[in-house]
Amino acid sequence: MKCLPAVAGAAFLLGVGNAPAFATAFAGVDVALWELSQADPALHGPLPPAGTLASCNGAAPVDLSTGAFHCGDTQSGTVTRTLPGTATVTRDSVTDVTIIDPSGASIFFLLGFSAFNPGGSEIGASVDHPLSEFAQFSISVTGPDAADAHGCATSVATPSCGVTAPDESESLLVINGSQVLAYEIKIFAQATVSSVAEPGTLPLVAAGFVGLMGLTPWWRPRRA
Repeated sequence: MKCLPAVAGAAFLLGVGNAPAFATAFAGVDVALWELSQADPALHGPLPPAGTLASCNGAAPVDLSTGAFHCGDTQSGTVTRTLPGTATVTRDSVTDVTIIDPSGASIFFLLGFSAFNPGGSEIGASVDHPLSEFAQFSISVTGPDAADAHGCATSVATPSCGVTAPDESESLLVINGSQVLAYEIKIFAQATVSSVAEPGTLPLVAAGFVGLMGLTPWWRPRRA
């Protein structure tokens, strides 16, 4: 038996078959937030009288006459997929702010909120190979005087998407009388990788088979 260069062709074919067929699908948000704090009485209305209280999500009440109340929430949720399948992350966080205002005096708060990476990354979903990968996200922050929502999905024509120049919104919130303020952050992010081979892999594999078919057999019978 005489070995011929066909062995080299077989090694080439195996190498293509073992090459990574997938890259990375990503979706999510690094920071979604809201925060409520008492406004500066020198710039806005006066502080309420003693005995006006506020509690952040069931914590010990704070007397608002001190101007020291603060409450807020920050959430994040990201997912990455490199192997065939789907990965999903969800968040649903609700925080209650309980106001006890026996006098009915006006209470001045500063409210800040953002559903998507304030001052940070603009990308919320991205894929390396849009033919075999898919990513999507949706984010929202809601509550009294707070409304911010974003979302997008990749496609063959759009391998990445997100929010241009993400920032944080601010407003003055005025409360009169006892009440409960509910703020919610919701996050959904999903990344999918299909079992379709990476573009360019199949032609290389096919070329390897064609090359093998055209090679001289590995052995030749001896002549009598």
